[in-house]
Amino acid sequence: MLHLIKQKLYEIGYYLRKEEASVVLPLSPYGKGDLIVAKETRLDDSAGIYEKREKQTERQKMQDMTFKEKVQYFNMYYLKKVIFGVIALVFVSYLLFETLSPKPDELLNIAVVNDYFDQTKVKEFLKDLDTHFDVDPDKEVINFDYSYYIAENDVSENSVSSIQKLSTYIAAKQIDVIIADETNFKQLAANGYFYNLSDLLPADQFSKLTESFCMGTISENNLPKGELSAGECPYGIYLTDSSVYKNSGSTITKPILGVVCNTPNKEHVLELISYLLNLD
Repeated sequence: MLHLIKQKLYEIGYYLRKEEASVVLPLSPYGKGDLIVAKETRLDDSAGIYEKREKQTERQKMQDMTFKEKVQYFNMYYLKKVIFGVIALVFVSYLLFETLSPKPDELLNIAVVNDYFDQTKVKEFLKDLDTHFDVDPDKEVINFDYSYYIAENDVSENSVSSIQKLSTYIAAKQIDVIIADETNFKQLAANGYFYNLSDLLPADQFSKLTESFCMGTISENNLPKGELSAGECPYGIYLTDSSVYKNSGSTITKPILGVVCNTPNKEHVLELISYLLNLD
């Protein structure tokens, strides 16, 4: 038995010493020496796996593709980038246009409170207004905003937002004239929003409008510090007899015009008053 074991060890050693053999395994666990030889496999130094590969440019990659492969490759790696790039370009272009493009000169900003207009008539009224002021539509504009609704003791969202909008635009000098119903006009006058027309109108206009003035008083809480109340003053002009304003389709029974005290467009305001009341 010992003799057989030595013989087997000798045979294994023989096969291991052969250059082409790396592992010697029995064919079967029950075999009597039948062996299989696992040959050592070595790659030649010139094999393709050892070759240095040059990095291809995007153009070279595309040249080796079919049209369908190019489309797939573009969609996979570049489509999202292109879409995001186009969106960013459009957004930046819009910002630059809004920032750098010249703004039209606002000849007048007119705010109307609690008035509802016949749309056909108001469009014709605004067209005539532009004609009177010789407005160049490419460079100039007259804003006529009648979206304001303010009801007495009304705390609805529409009423509150109108008050806030009006106050903000007045503070920003973006309203020159306010036309409102009698109740709201007197409240706005009490808040100190309007010019005393005796300080604004030329003597000839003032004398012609004496019978059309709406008198008002600034409440003590809204007087500048240290200033005494001047009592009742002409802060508004009734447009009841204005055929021009009636033709706008206005539905207010007694519309009143007031000039905001910080208006930057006094000359155009005086021209508007002359136009509406036929003072020329």
